[in-house]
Amino acid sequence: EKPWTNLTFIFFINDSVCDSDCNFLFLLVSPAGYSDKTVYKRVGEDVTLPCDVYRSYKYDVKWLIYRPEKPDFESISCNGNVQNSDRASRLSVSSDCSLLITNITVEDADQYTCRPANNNHNDAVVYLNTLSSEYSDLNNSVYMNVNILI
Repeated sequence: EKPWTNLTFIFFINDSVCDSDCNFLFLLVSPAGYSDKTVYKRVGEDVTLPCDVYRSYKYDVKWLIYRPEKPDFESISCNGNVQNSDRASRLSVSSDCSLLITNITVEDADQYTCRPANNNHNDAVVYLNTLSSEYSDLNNSVYMNVNILI
């Protein structure tokens, strides 16, 4: 099981060094030993999570969404039936069983598992990480806060 951590990066940049047009590059690396897919998206963007086991198992596949704060998995079938979800209006399943999430939020950062119905050993796991940032002027410096849930 992957460790879940909320990382916060805070940068103070003097106005004389950088104006509002500064760009930053963050390189995020998953811990060694994890071969599952990790996706990074900004809050508000749309994301497509691939189901790599679909080609072999076709219609007997479902998505499980693990939320660390909840004891149960949220389940979505690949026939496009999204039920019992507080975010159902933003979820859909494509013809190849990829999970589409529109207008992602910080709360969408989760472990998503595409699982064949009769085989728990061929899971395709995707970790969705959300990035959000805010800028504010603090004592003639630019304050940038970047939150990443991994």
